[in-house]
Amino acid sequence: MVSTHSNFSTGGYHAQKSYHIENSELLFKMLRFDNKLLRSMFEANGFSHTESHEWNVLWSSSSCKSYLYEGLNEF
Repeated sequence: MVSTHSNFSTGGYHAQKSYHIENSELLFKMLRFDNKLLRSMFEANGFSHTESHEWNVLWSSSSCKSYLYEGLNEF
């Protein structure tokens, strides 16, 4: 099981949000970018595309909002 945790603030209250990928599925997400070569490379290596907040690889064509970096796992 892979766990991803993120902290978010709501009006001064800090809560911890937890995402769990139960079956260790390899997931990738692309932000503001879609490339057939990258998509086929990920899929050929066992990754599946997702639009959810549960992902192993995030590919973006520009810098991301800081909240996407909060709570990233070390590995």
